Amino acid sequence: MNPKTRILFALGISLMLMFAVGVLLMLKEVEGIRARKGDSLPVLGKVPDFSLVERSGAEISLNDLAGEIWIADFIFTHCVGPCPLLSAQMASLQKKLWDSPNVRLVSVTVDPERDTPELLTDYARRFKADKDRWLFLTGEKEA
Repeated sequence: MNPKTRILFALGISLMLMFAVGVLLMLKEVEGIRARKGDSLPVLGKVPDFSLVERSGAEISLNDLAGEIWIADFIFTHCVGPCPLLSAQMASLQKKLWDSPNVRLVSVTVDPERDTPELLTDYARRFKADKDRWLFLTGEKEA
């Protein structure tokens, strides 16, 4: 066997071993998840009560989302950096979760002085946000 073939053979064996170890670790994690299936998730924090205005003008509070699964992010409409990327990810989630009507998306502005419901409506349109499943909230900064 020439040296080049030996190196390729060794690389192939190494890759197969790394893949096998990865699969074993993944299976171990899956077993751990199955073992904890009946356990409740740990509480990492609690969302404080709030009352904010949705882009539609409707008042939305924590009670309106109680008992639902929701994914939140924090954005502002004139952001040129991470906000459009976050919103694009939320749009991607909206597509992936289309068959899960019990999951809602919630985007909260961190610049309520500028981000009026009208601006949030325009922003939501850019990301094809479903008005019933993806909320865009604004309100007083204290809220």
